Amino acid sequence: MVLLFSVSAEAQTNRIGGVIRDETGGTIRGAIVRAEMGGAGTNAAPVTLTTATDDRGRFVFVVTRSGEWRLTFEAPGFEAQ
Repeated sequence: MVLLFSVSAEAQTNRIGGVIRDETGGTIRGAIVRAEMGGAGTNAAPVTLTTATDDRGRFVFVVTRSGEWRLTFEAPGFEAQ
């Protein structure tokens, strides 16, 4: 899987989004995308958000916490990335 994503900030709202593609460049519909922040070793309470890609392989999270987010992706026939 290949991840293409962008992050933009407006006021106190951030967007994490992108397109999930396979090695041939085709988009992956219905991939499960998780965004995680905080937890062990940090002062912040852990946050986990989950969504699925649309028909064009796109996903987006609107978040109010800025910082380092860990993204993972799962789709049938692919290893989790």
